[in-house]
Amino acid sequence: MKALGIMPNLVIYNTLLDAIGQAKRPLQAKGIFRDMNDNGILPSWSTYAGILRAFCGAHYRENAVNLYGEMKEKGIELNVILYNTLLATCADLGYNEAAEIFEDM
Repeated sequence: MKALGIMPNLVIYNTLLDAIGQAKRPLQAKGIFRDMNDNGILPSWSTYAGILRAFCGAHYRENAVNLYGEMKEKGIELNVILYNTLLATCADLGYNEAAEIFEDM
């Protein structure tokens, strides 16, 4: 798209992040997220869900929890999908943050 001079929008970025999240490719997800921010496109909850799926699927526990902290700092309203993804990761990896995340719900 960029080679044709077409800039991706939020829907395109979210679609890419969702696919990359399902493929469990966290490094690519980080790159797309960075590109999205560099182009001035504000992330939605769906953006964060795709990145979390990539982190969680690849067992990048600390990255997922750091992203959770970033979402809280930015005032992103977390929904059931985001909380479930985070809690599932904590449960799968035995991370102690699960209780804190659960209390935040």
